[in-house]
This record gives sequence, C-alpha cells and structure tokens, in this order.
Amino acid sequence: MDILLETFKTGRFWAKLVGIVLLISFALSVVSQLIDMVRMPVLMMLFAGIFSIVMAVFSNLLPGIYLLRYSNAINRAEEDADPTEELEIACLYQGRYLKIMGIVYMIMVILIVGTLIFGVGAGLGLR
Repeated sequence: MDILLETFKTGRFWAKLVGIVLLISFALSVVSQLIDMVRMPVLMMLFAGIFSIVMAVFSNLLPGIYLLRYSNAINRAEEDADPTEELEIACLYQGRYLKIMGIVYMIMVILIVGTLIFGVGAGLGLR
C-alpha cells in the first residue's frame, strides 16, 4: 500500500497544477467568447458562441475539477491511517477525468475529420 500511495503522491502536484491551469483556461475562454459574441450575428452567436462555451466546459472546466478532486483525495489519503478508501476515491476521479477527456478528444477528431471532408469537397467544387 505504501508504494501505491507514494506513486499517487508523485503525481499529486502535477494534477493540481494542471487542474488550476484548466480552470484558468476555462475562465479566459468564456470571457473571450462572451466578448466575441457581442459582435456576432444572432445565428452565429447561437451556434458558434454557445458551442464554444459548451466545449470549454467539457474540455477545461470538468477535467480541471476532477483533477483538483483527485489531488485532494490523495492529500486526504496521505493524512489518513487507512488510505484505502481515499485512494479508491482518487481512482474514481482519475477515471472520470480520463473518460471526459476521451469523449472530448473523440468529438474533436470527428469535427476535424468532418472539416477536412467539407474542405476537400469545397476545394474540388463538389456540392
């Protein structure tokens, strides 16, 4: 159990740092998008603006929260006499983080492939 706890403790700093950076990135993305939405036409604002904010929630806010909770669970495990329960909670948050990031990256790949297909189609004059 000590080796497992030490392994978790070595990643705790980075999880906390990346979690904080993701939350700051989320805040900056939302503020930037809200400023841009003021100048957008209504239909573009509804699609592009809201889509960007939703993607920022799923790509920055939720992963940042899960990483901070993961880091806090490792802190509690370090202080606890029997760290098993807290390490299980840390693994749960780590799993949630990986799941949400996997979903986000799958969506990004689908969007990139779709953009490439439409771009090639437009370049070839296909309608």
